Amino acid sequence: MALAPNSSMPDEVRCSFTLREGAYKLATRHEFSKPMRNIPAYSQTTTGYQPTNQVAAVNPHVRVSSVIIPSSNSVTLLCYNFGKEIHVCSQSSLKQSSDGSRILDKRFYKGTSPTCHDFNSTGACMDGVLLAIGFSAGQIQLIDPIRKDYTKLYNEDRLIEKTRVTCIKWVPESSNQFLVSYESGKMYIYNEELTCVNGGAPSFQTFKSGEGYSVYTCKTKSTRNPLYKWDLGESCINEFEFSPCAQYLAVVTRDGLLRVFNYNEMEVIGIGKSYFGSLLCLAWSPDSKFVAVGGEDDLITIWSMSERKIVARGQGHKSWVAALAFDPYITAFDSEYPIGSDSVDDNVDSKLKTETNGKFGTWYRLGSVGQDAQICMWDLMEDTLKHPISKRVSVLVTQSANSTVSSTSGSSNSKYSFSRVTNLFFKETTPSDTSDLTLSQRLSYLTLSDRKKEDKYKKGPALQRDRNTSARSVNFEDLIAIGSVHCPRLNERPLLEPLICKKVALERLTSIQFLEDCFILSCQDGILYVWQRPRRLVNGATEIREGTMV
Repeated sequence: MALAPNSSMPDEVRCSFTLREGAYKLATRHEFSKPMRNIPAYSQTTTGYQPTNQVAAVNPHVRVSSVIIPSSNSVTLLCYNFGKEIHVCSQSSLKQSSDGSRILDKRFYKGTSPTCHDFNSTGACMDGVLLAIGFSAGQIQLIDPIRKDYTKLYNEDRLIEKTRVTCIKWVPESSNQFLVSYESGKMYIYNEELTCVNGGAPSFQTFKSGEGYSVYTCKTKSTRNPLYKWDLGESCINEFEFSPCAQYLAVVTRDGLLRVFNYNEMEVIGIGKSYFGSLLCLAWSPDSKFVAVGGEDDLITIWSMSERKIVARGQGHKSWVAALAFDPYITAFDSEYPIGSDSVDDNVDSKLKTETNGKFGTWYRLGSVGQDAQICMWDLMEDTLKHPISKRVSVLVTQSANSTVSSTSGSSNSKYSFSRVTNLFFKETTPSDTSDLTLSQRLSYLTLSDRKKEDKYKKGPALQRDRNTSARSVNFEDLIAIGSVHCPRLNERPLLEPLICKKVALERLTSIQFLEDCFILSCQDGILYVWQRPRRLVNGATEIREGTMV
């Protein structure tokens, strides 16, 4: 159930919070090596705090990637970047060392900064694991932090691409191919076993094209890198991710578009649009049925594979959403009741059990972090996401623990309608005072005004045509305009609230990673926060383990 923030301590940094499954805790007594910790990230000026020149030039977003090395005692390796440095360590070393002596590999780069990285989990073993690293000047490097004598460079002379690498991922179920995206709106597929084209910039020929994208192959007598070039336009590709089933590829770009491709067929199978602004991050659900995206509209948007459209939005952050991740260790498939059924609100829980006959179907846990330095946790239920609301909804009001439910959910004369996703009630009145609301909340009320005012949100004549008009006769800009099926208004989809929304850092958060016994957050000043899971979720542990801030 969503908890109301403590108005007396709005800026307090929290070290613990409680969800249905128990208490999550953070310990701050263990310190790890902090790269460039002697350089202040911000300096105070007459206009406020501004980034220092040293950090602003070499400080891309701090990212964290992980891989599980299979062995008799499985080892989890972590990689994180800060400034011009790359650090690789084991998860256990975060608790055993305070001076950085247990770092597995540490590298410092001159002239360029690492921006993203990814382990190759397919071929990972105790003898070695490949780590792909993208850089701000466009180069790509492969290293092995275990063997340390292995290294390969791609696009070293910047003949293939000169812009910043924004995301890099190994192709699922492949031991030698990886995909790289750039700020220019291009993506390239590389084979680790092949060399790049020699003697100048490569030339490409068209392989496949569609609405808003094209795929090219490299014209060479023998197979060389890059194998394929994807052109998605001029908008920066902020992030992409392969689905867990390895069949689909989701991409978000600066123009606010979500594109979902059938990766093997290289075809677009669905699109979505942010409410406004850029989309910055995305995450696939563990069963590949949903894609969650976040960005500059401060919202969490849920896109459905089966319906090929946006089915819900979540509102909780007060600034841009920087990273998302589904928790595969909490997600339950065809469960009778979510973990921790003994929640604080017995009235709401009993109503949930009655309405669903004790069956909840698939239940997802989603985590998000943002530039407001807050973490939000969301519970999503597949049954609710499959039935988007069609009636007017504008304000979300939490139901107190000692109140009772007096009306039947969904009845026509009911003042409140019940949402099983977050134990909330939708109130159908708009507040007169919106001074305390975020920008996205204020915009939501604008779109919920009378139907007479809706015409000004429509872009182009296509939205006024008959619904049976074929897609080919409709302009692409009209397909993604506010009010279209790919960008519905806030009142046309369920508007969800998080279970919790807590400030957990002093600097903006940049990534979130869920592991079996903890989850890890990173913030822009180079600190990693390890939050330990509740006792009953950590393999039958006898005591609650403490988290670590590194």
